[in-house]
Amino acid sequence: MAKKYSMVLWVAAVFCVFCTLNGCVNLKGSFDELPQENGDIWLYPKSEYYQNDAVGVSVTFPESWLDEIVLIEQDKSFQVFFRPAIEKKPELGPNGTGLFVFQAVDKTDSHIVEDLALNPMVSMFAENENRIYYVTKLYQSIEIYSPDIWAEYSELLEEMGNAIENNQNHMIQLLDQ
Repeated sequence: MAKKYSMVLWVAAVFCVFCTLNGCVNLKGSFDELPQENGDIWLYPKSEYYQNDAVGVSVTFPESWLDEIVLIEQDKSFQVFFRPAIEKKPELGPNGTGLFVFQAVDKTDSHIVEDLALNPMVSMFAENENRIYYVTKLYQSIEIYSPDIWAEYSELLEEMGNAIENNQNHMIQLLDQ
């Protein structure tokens, strides 16, 4: 019986390695995608891991945030929005519900690098040979639209800000470029 059990484990391990190497497992995260009329795709995370190859980072979100965020990918950036506000006020879409923007800027784009360096809302969180990586904390005025969720939004914004600033548990990782 023990031999049969170890054989099953061995076959399962080989299968996992095969799937990982051949793309059977989605290593970029698990999401429900909701295409929008303007061409954006909103990503509702179902797993804690998110990888964005265009930006060149991966983020491991705490499980407690999964029901609180929506991601929107754009060229060399992705934005994190406050999901409860979007769901309570769908007519607003993501307007006024932003939490953070993550972006990568090529060092050759000196005018963009200079502009971001002057913006007090923008923080550089990493740099490599070719790119500078920035995060922008968004202070939205959703209390105007939804006073009932302002406290929840500001609490999550502060919690995320602290986690990102301190890179708690190596939450943000650069991908090999």
